[in-house]
Amino acid sequence: MRNRDCKIFIDDSLVVQKTLDAPFRIINAINITSWSFKSVIDYIRLQDTAGNFLFNEEFDGCESLSVPKNKCKSNCELNFENYFNKRFHEGEYSYGLIDSIYNANANRPLNVCNTGSECDTLRKIVWDYQRNKLGYRENSCDSSKWAVNYGFSFNPITAFSNAMNGGVVHLPFDSTLSSGYTTFDYRDSTLCPGDKFSVEVRVKNPNPAGIDALHWGFIYRESPIKNISAVFYKPNPDPWGGYFYIDGGTQVFAPNHGKDISDWRRIKIAKDGPVYQVYMDDTLLSSVTTTHTGIVSLPRISMLFNGRDGYLDWVKIYDSTNTVRYFEDFEDCNNFSKPASEITCPGKDCRSSFTDYYNSVRQSSFNESQIDSIYSACGINLNVCDTVVQDFSDLLLCGNSAPVVPPVDINTITNCSDSSFFIYSVATELNRVYTDSLMGEFDSHYREKCIDAYKMESFTVSHEVSEYHYTLYYYDQAGNLVKTIPPKGVAPNRNTTWLDEIKSKRALKQTQVPEHSLVTDYRYNALNQVVAQQTPDAGLSEFWYDRLGRLSLSQNARQKAVSGTAANRLYSYTNYDYLGRITEVGQIKDNSGSTAVDDALTRNPSSLETWFNNRLSYKGQITNTIYDEPYSAFPAVDSRIIVQQRNLRNRVSYTTFVDTSSGTAFNQATFY
Repeated sequence: MRNRDCKIFIDDSLVVQKTLDAPFRIINAINITSWSFKSVIDYIRLQDTAGNFLFNEEFDGCESLSVPKNKCKSNCELNFENYFNKRFHEGEYSYGLIDSIYNANANRPLNVCNTGSECDTLRKIVWDYQRNKLGYRENSCDSSKWAVNYGFSFNPITAFSNAMNGGVVHLPFDSTLSSGYTTFDYRDSTLCPGDKFSVEVRVKNPNPAGIDALHWGFIYRESPIKNISAVFYKPNPDPWGGYFYIDGGTQVFAPNHGKDISDWRRIKIAKDGPVYQVYMDDTLLSSVTTTHTGIVSLPRISMLFNGRDGYLDWVKIYDSTNTVRYFEDFEDCNNFSKPASEITCPGKDCRSSFTDYYNSVRQSSFNESQIDSIYSACGINLNVCDTVVQDFSDLLLCGNSAPVVPPVDINTITNCSDSSFFIYSVATELNRVYTDSLMGEFDSHYREKCIDAYKMESFTVSHEVSEYHYTLYYYDQAGNLVKTIPPKGVAPNRNTTWLDEIKSKRALKQTQVPEHSLVTDYRYNALNQVVAQQTPDAGLSEFWYDRLGRLSLSQNARQKAVSGTAANRLYSYTNYDYLGRITEVGQIKDNSGSTAVDDALTRNPSSLETWFNNRLSYKGQITNTIYDEPYSAFPAVDSRIIVQQRNLRNRVSYTTFVDTSSGTAFNQATFY
């Protein structure tokens, strides 16, 4: 490329030359596209007119990618404008207008490129103090008690309610990847438990991924250089390790207390003067004696999970008598627990606290009046102790001068315009009434003409019936089939006299029964079991059931016709074992007829057994079914020529058939 002159070479041979419309001065991206799946790129080089390399990427390793020597200066504000407009799809907003949106909705200035003025910095200090120290509500959750932080900045990055679920505090593993250490911070009033106290938590870290797998710790922080932490971690390679970290500069290693916390564990750090002890599930892991100056107040408690997948169930603080003075179970973020008065410090007033906060942020030593003067120079009324975060929308950048909402034209109403309005309104209403009357008159005439058309026309039609065979089915309200009529028994009647009779009877709420024949009727008991069946060809069949609803006796028309009286009539019977399995079916003759066969007989087990025993010699056509036990009467021959019966538990072993009950041998048998 030379100004507008563009040339393309392949192996130093010129293949294309073209003059561009404008000079090519900026390279936003380099894109190498190949339509082959086996393409290989060796290097990419950019040279100036003297042949010096401006960019030389040889792809020797992703840890040492080439960096261009000459970069275009980026416009930070322009880049953020493009990002904002692309992200929210709300149009082309200028940076100043976006700043107005942030002031109106977030009560804070837009300082993306860190180019804000000193006054912007002062406003941000107040906003951060009110947000972090006085507390605010995120998603209806009280953030003045507990907050979620990344790292040790103690600046909340997400609503604490997003981390609470079912009484457990946890952030998804993937949501913490781009951050530093993730902490869950107690940020309420400073605690003063004295020189002897302990803090206990229930935690776990099941995900082995992260900075240090299954790494957990928590901190009691009095100042940036005074803290206590107990750390449990799994370095690479093993074994497990762990240590105390005291006063921001002393590491007291205790290798024996490194433990796996992939499942729920109760961790306690107990302090008694210079002695610090670590417990896990009430088991002492380590005890360390130090010479530090002492930590007797707790402005903040942080639960730190380097493993990136930490779960926090509850937090307890004990006083010197081992009495629980604070217990938070994270069930409701609107009603966090308050520490008992026995461990609460007498706090500073709000302005004194802000003075300390301001000096810690600016690394200064101003008093209250001096800080007031600094804010007054920017026209800011320092009312930092308001419970509502201060609104600094009165200090606007240049872009804010443009109105967010366009002006609205207001029409002035005069006597003349008022008269015209009423005249137009009355005319519109009269036109509507007249139009409705015309439409209504047309509809009435149209309906009157069309409805009377039957008086002037007569339409008669007849056709041949093309329906032949019917089978009729009748059901009761329980869905049981109670009657069927075959095609030969169906008698359709379509003559006028019959249809007129139906209309007349229906008007009088009387019945008109068709003359169907060859009817099959069914009758049922309360268990929807058939107790009687009447068919055109087989006659009447009756069925009796035992007390468990199992078929016990039945009799068809042929069996009943054997005798004109109850004596010597035949019945079909079914016997069962104690497991409800059928053991015997056959035919039996009632030789005496002294006991009537009905439901009272079959539903009484003792009466039914007596009835059977008195007629044992009158059985016939008997089929017996034997379960579980193998047949034992095979002849005494070589067992190798007989297939042995096995695996018969809850299975049929064999069935036999005998024609009469007098014989001892079966007529036929089937073995399994």
